[in-house]
Amino acid sequence: MASIQKRGSTYQYTVSRIVDGKSKPIRKGGFRTKKEATIAAAEIEAQLSKGIVPHLTPVPIDGYFEKWVKLYKSNLIVTTQKHYEYTSKAIKAYFSSKPIQEITRDTIISYS
Repeated sequence: MASIQKRGSTYQYTVSRIVDGKSKPIRKGGFRTKKEATIAAAEIEAQLSKGIVPHLTPVPIDGYFEKWVKLYKSNLIVTTQKHYEYTSKAIKAYFSSKPIQEITRDTIISYS
């Protein structure tokens, strides 16, 4: 069964999963309500019970950060924009283009 946590003003689900004897939970956040998170977690659990592994898309962390800034931080003053640019450079220097895995709601629905 999935667990639902409140993180700030949004909710996150965590679905337990064991792969090759190791714990590999599936987490997704950003849901406005607890009910939305519960429904999305139930969809993932249903797919796992059918033997379908949700599609996890590897995304370079630097690209993900730039996409996030463009999407959520579009109207910023110059100073704040510079801080995000410095942060982006630090991410690129430290992580390079190391991928993280992103699971999207569109991906989950495509398996239905």
